[in-house]
Amino acid sequence: MIYLLLDNFVNQYDKENLEDSLHEIADSLTDVYNNCLALWLNEFNSRGCFTLGDLELTDDPSINTFDLIRKSQYNAIYSMGYQILNHQYQTFEEFHEERIKEEIKIENEGGWTDHLRSLDFK
Repeated sequence: MIYLLLDNFVNQYDKENLEDSLHEIADSLTDVYNNCLALWLNEFNSRGCFTLGDLELTDDPSINTFDLIRKSQYNAIYSMGYQILNHQYQTFEEFHEERIKEEIKIENEGGWTDHLRSLDFK
């Protein structure tokens, strides 16, 4: 997906207006077929860890599971594009250091069991 996103940035859109075109780019890269969405979700199970609030959906009763996955994929693509355009990405070392700090904090606050109990999974 990152290669398609970068291809759009370099070859398909005016470089001066990339940020304005980001919604269109993310929309064009979001899968329309349910099978492709299921494969995308299956590649990394953590992609299924989103809340309905993250997806900014209306209370439309016709929304189905694939609509939720599609919106999640759109958000992931848009987020990648935004981070690339605004240089808001971390190196692996920065990411690793941040994760270690988070794990130390969790351990100091009672451990993983207490941490997981404190999360609201509703």
